[in-house]
Amino acid sequence: MSILALATILLLIAVYYELNKPSEKKKERKIIVLLILGSLSTLVITIYHIQRLFV
Repeated sequence: MSILALATILLLIAVYYELNKPSEKKKERKIIVLLILGSLSTLVITIYHIQRLFV
């Protein structure tokens, strides 16, 4: 699970750097894909930890 957490952090850092680029260099599709992947992996981590609370 720690590998997924590290990957999530790296994805969200990539989003941050992409958003800080000048507007003519931003790639909207890349930002959307990175945000979706970061959100999904965050959701997986959250569900995993919630399940561990009740087991």
